[in-house]
Amino acid sequence: MIKEKIERRNSGQALVITALVISLLIISTFYYVYDVMRARQESSQLSLEEYVLMVKLGSVHTVISSLTNVTNGGNTQLLVENLEAWSSKLKNECSYGYCLLNAYPRNTSPYSSGFHISWGQNGFGISSCYVRFNLTIYGRDVEASLEYSVNVTTSITIQGFYSQGTGTEKHVEILCKVFNEGSPALAENFNVYYQNGSIWIQTQSYSLTDYGNGTYHITFNANILTVPVNVSVGVYDARQIYVQANTTCTEA
Repeated sequence: MIKEKIERRNSGQALVITALVISLLIISTFYYVYDVMRARQESSQLSLEEYVLMVKLGSVHTVISSLTNVTNGGNTQLLVENLEAWSSKLKNECSYGYCLLNAYPRNTSPYSSGFHISWGQNGFGISSCYVRFNLTIYGRDVEASLEYSVNVTTSITIQGFYSQGTGTEKHVEILCKVFNEGSPALAENFNVYYQNGSIWIQTQSYSLTDYGNGTYHITFNANILTVPVNVSVGVYDARQIYVQANTTCTEA
C-alpha cells in the first residue's frame, strides 16, 4: 500500500481555469487522433469494427469533456453542442459512405438533460452524465446499425471526525474515497472547507495522505466556534471532473 503525505495549499481559481482548458483539450485532442486514424483508413483501410470502436471512443471523450465543463461552472447546453459537433464531423467525413450518429441525453430521474449532479449533505457527492447513441453506417459495400450508451460518473464519499484542542481550536480528520464509474479512482486535487457559524471557510493548508487506491486522509486544524463541525470536500479527478460532498463530523 502506497502512502504519500503531502502538505497542500489552495489554488482553486487556477484549478478551475485549468479544468476548463483541459476539457477543451480532451475533445480537440481526440479530433486530432480521429483525423490521423481516418488518414490511416484511407491508406490501409480500417476494418468496420475498428471504425465503430473509434466512434465509441469519440463519444466517450465528448461526454467527458462536457461533464468537465459543466461541473466547473459551464452551461448544460454545452453537452448538446458538443454532441452535435461530433455527429456532424462523422457525417461529413465518414470514409465508408454515410454515417449518422444520433445522441439522446437521458431525461429519466435522477438525470435531467443528460446530467445527474448532486453534492449532498450526507457525505456523498456525484457528478454524472449519461447519453444513449444510435449509430448507422452504410455505403456501397457495408451496412451497420447499433445502439450503445456512455455513462461517465465521478463520485466521492467522505467521513469526518474532530477532536477538541485548546480553546476553540479543532483538529479535523476526513476520510475521502473517490470513484470513477463505481471503481476506486485517483484524484488530482482537493478543495477543503469547514463551517464557522453560517460562513463556509476554505482551509488554506491541510495535510493529505494518499493511499494510492482512491482513498485519501485529510487533516487540518482550525478555530471553529460552533458545534457540530461541518466540513465539505471538493475533488478534481484525473479527468478534471469536479465533485463535492458535505458531512457533519463525529467527535472522536
